[in-house]
Amino acid sequence: MQDENEADWVMWGEVAGDNGFHVMAYDVPSHLPWNQGEKPFFVSVRGDDTEGDQRPVGQARRRLDDREPAGARPVGTAVRHAHRPLRHHMGPGRHRCVQRLNQPTDLTCLRRPGRRNARAARTAQAPNTYGSGRKRGTVRTRKLGRTGIEVSAYCLGTMMFGKMGNPDHGDCVRMIHRALDAGINCVDTADVYGYSETEEIVGKALKGRRDEVVLATKFNGPMGKDPNRSGSSRRWVLQAVEGSLKRLQTDYIDVYQIHHPDPHTDIEETLSALTDLVRAGKVRTIGSSNLPASDIVEAQWVSQQRGQHRLRTEQPTYSILNRGIEREVLPTCRRYGLGVLVWSPLAMGLLTGHYRKNAPRPNNARMQWVSRHLTDERKLDAVEQLLTLAEETGHSLTHVAMAFATSHPDVTAAIIGPRTMDQLDDLLVGATLTLGDDILDKIDAIVPPGTDLSPLDVSYAPPSLTRTNLRRRPAHERAAA
Repeated sequence: MQDENEADWVMWGEVAGDNGFHVMAYDVPSHLPWNQGEKPFFVSVRGDDTEGDQRPVGQARRRLDDREPAGARPVGTAVRHAHRPLRHHMGPGRHRCVQRLNQPTDLTCLRRPGRRNARAARTAQAPNTYGSGRKRGTVRTRKLGRTGIEVSAYCLGTMMFGKMGNPDHGDCVRMIHRALDAGINCVDTADVYGYSETEEIVGKALKGRRDEVVLATKFNGPMGKDPNRSGSSRRWVLQAVEGSLKRLQTDYIDVYQIHHPDPHTDIEETLSALTDLVRAGKVRTIGSSNLPASDIVEAQWVSQQRGQHRLRTEQPTYSILNRGIEREVLPTCRRYGLGVLVWSPLAMGLLTGHYRKNAPRPNNARMQWVSRHLTDERKLDAVEQLLTLAEETGHSLTHVAMAFATSHPDVTAAIIGPRTMDQLDDLLVGATLTLGDDILDKIDAIVPPGTDLSPLDVSYAPPSLTRTNLRRRPAHERAAA
């Protein structure tokens, strides 16, 4: 392999195979002219009969011709020979697999050393049958409703990045990169997470990788003491998006979502503002979070009648312990072709097995935040049964819970919310798990379909439930009746 910059390359792997077969992998330094913002990665395959075949990274897999060994899946659309200048076929990305033509060998995959390599060894033990879409890394992708956008079946939630969870910005950035490298292409955040700090972390992490990511954020929560810096008014929507764009260091948001229903604002007011943002190119598509089925229907009707952009996604809570959306919300989303990104598939931590019946209660921030949920006896009883069921499957309850959430045909993706790298690695290991009908039937027996064992402390409750004057007639009217 000839190139004037070859001496600057860093070779991190060279493996010899049968008949003089060699696979050599290089990191190419950033100062080379073909670097496009990521460190290019290049693989050279050499045999005794030729100086080498070079195959560029990031091209589609395809069987080359009849000379290919049976079962081999080389990378690249053509064999690149050494007499061609390397600069013509170098490119950014990472190499996945390589197989030398006409050389029998079991050397089919090279990975970078380190923790990522260890995770790859664990996930490679079983075939990836996760989801119904196209494989991307260790996570499959699915269509986001009828938007035409394709997202990974795991979406990286970032609420735990920043002062609310992990205050180490560098560690949070590394976690985002780890998720992207594993095939997760959807990142969800919100302006209120970490009091704007989280969006800033996400913006740092996506420098140079923005086009790889379907970026979703939300507005509606209070962003200060000023009462007009919250809600879903046109005034605030147009102001909130500018703040998010600046913090995220991007020109556009892929999915801009109403964080919570706003019963004090006409939905037409909100949709008109969101429509203008789409037409201005600042937002690609719009969605909602925590909307009841009736509000979803009303929003669709208003869009049709007023010629405004429709809400295309919904983000409800969904887990084994909270299945209420199966009754009306998910069927409504299916009817209107909405993509569904479910949050808290691990039920705010209850489905990790860290909170047990009759066990000491940990004195942590989560216990103070959602104590009613974490100490609910019905839920704790169900967790004990689910732990026993998970042991029968040979998997952790965390992995079973995630596989359950993504098994519903109307769920596009489940949002994971790791706080540490170890938590993220564990979630990625479970991304290949699918549950059989027998296990899903047993889950249905523990928590029947469409059942919320009890609402989450942070779940949206409409005014018809929270305001007593909407639930009770005045005392004098009740007495007169």
